[in-house]
Amino acid sequence: MNILLIPTLLLMVCAGFSGQALAEKADRFKRVTILADLSDGDANNPKLTGNVSIEQGTMRIYSEQALVRFDKNKKYQATLTNSKERPVCFRQKKDNSTDLLKGQADRVEYDQNKDLVEFFGNVVVHDGPNEMVSDYVRYQLSNEKFEVRPSKTSSSKKQVRMDIIPIEKEAVNDKGEHLLKTSKEIEAERHEPLTRYCTEKTL
Repeated sequence: MNILLIPTLLLMVCAGFSGQALAEKADRFKRVTILADLSDGDANNPKLTGNVSIEQGTMRIYSEQALVRFDKNKKYQATLTNSKERPVCFRQKKDNSTDLLKGQADRVEYDQNKDLVEFFGNVVVHDGPNEMVSDYVRYQLSNEKFEVRPSKTSSSKKQVRMDIIPIEKEAVNDKGEHLLKTSKEIEAERHEPLTRYCTEKTL
């Protein structure tokens, strides 16, 4: 049974969901591949336009525009934006798990040094079976801590919504094994499914 938490315009700091694995740790050591139709600027500060993708291990970010900044150690920060018709899409496999962290937003900022991803504007994040909807979500990949709150600049009075499914509440079979829902069942029950565009990108 789903548990729906609706705090009104409050700061939410979540210490990670019980039983969930951390983001794929090996990704930070993998090759970074950046693709785009057009790149302006220099190699350390490219401005990318058209079908932008940043890939590193299991992590994927897709957008139409991006500004990327590399430091002297070739660690990077990226700010990705998209058109109004299409959000920025993010996905990453969780460490020692088949679950994926998937999200979409008007803008996504990723900082490799801080192991941090931030979602801004019309945010939907799916953490395995769990779901977060807000103006702003901050996700610390290294320890899986979330901050979920309305944007400081928003005047929409939008509420934060978190839909958490505790594993201990799921049905069990006669062997005492948890009967977890299939991915199709989970997606069918989403309050805020990802757009078709991001669903296709984050498969």
